[in-house]
Amino acid sequence: MVQIFSIRIVVMKGFAPFVCLGILSSPVLANEQDPVVYVGAIYSHILYEAGDFDGDLAAYGALLGFPVNEHFAIELRYLVGEEGETTNVGSSVDVNDMLGAYLRAGMPLSDRLYPYALLGRSKFELNGGAPGDGGKSGLSYGLGMQVSFTESPALLNIEYASLLDRDDYELAGLTVSLQVQY
Repeated sequence: MVQIFSIRIVVMKGFAPFVCLGILSSPVLANEQDPVVYVGAIYSHILYEAGDFDGDLAAYGALLGFPVNEHFAIELRYLVGEEGETTNVGSSVDVNDMLGAYLRAGMPLSDRLYPYALLGRSKFELNGGAPGDGGKSGLSYGLGMQVSFTESPALLNIEYASLLDRDDYELAGLTVSLQVQY
């Protein structure tokens, strides 16, 4: 009987550090965890410039983001355009769709403001008689500001980016998105 009692004490001594660690780490576990994903809706006002062609295009879609840490995130976007946008020379051009993958890097200024830079690749498919018809892809870069709301998982982003810059045309856009973190 004494031997069984001593085995229980030895086993309990072996678990004691783990029990103490669990009790001491419970405040850490009670803290809110960082978001692992964010999703959102996007609206982009895209300026299309190609020689004599100038047009204002509109596109809307969704984004999916994966925060790596406080300063970096990987973001995927898919946009579709409104049909029949007219350029300054009367030709019609529109964004059939756009797919983008980006690295977002930023530094929080406060609990509510987060400026960031965007770098990645966008693939556009344009329709119409203007330069750039068909599928084209290229480097995209831009700057933005993320605004968070008090006690809400919602985030508002406003950014300006050069989405596609070719020799014969350029696409740049002002984008507004509303996101929710999970």
